[in-house]
Amino acid sequence: MSVIDDKTKERVIIDFENMIHKHCIMYNNMIKDMDYDDIVQEVKTHIAFKLDEYDSDKSSVSTYVYTVIRNKLENLSKFSRRRKRNFNVKDVMVDRYDNGIAELLLGGQDERSDYENEVLKIAYRAFDGESDRNKDILKRIFRGERYENIAKDYKISTGQIGNIKNKFIKEVKSEL
Repeated sequence: MSVIDDKTKERVIIDFENMIHKHCIMYNNMIKDMDYDDIVQEVKTHIAFKLDEYDSDKSSVSTYVYTVIRNKLENLSKFSRRRKRNFNVKDVMVDRYDNGIAELLLGGQDERSDYENEVLKIAYRAFDGESDRNKDILKRIFRGERYENIAKDYKISTGQIGNIKNKFIKEVKSEL
């Protein structure tokens, strides 16, 4: 796994432009709160971000890009349905790692609604209360790293990794 330069990312996105559009068209009607161009831009930005995590030993570029596209569109679709049905903020936060809490914890910026900002303020307070070790583990979880890799680095079980994440989410939800 290595960091990919911007020119290579741009080339990958251009090479998979048809795949991006094909899948965005399929999800366009399911993502009610965004127009088509915004969906495409979200997916392209997400691919560029996730390409830094690409490992050629694990999959081909096309398989990796397809998986990133599918997962991003599924997450956008879930969030759109939940917002449409007026689910509560607790549910939204749990499903929005890559567009909400993770961006905050990893330093990213994004336009957020007032309720998302409130959830993220609570998450910040809960995050600040964690040990340095748990902060690092949570950051790695929200970046999408595999539990097995994190557990190996800390010499703990994957169950313990899940417990750290679940305890954090439970603490944030209890404050809402």
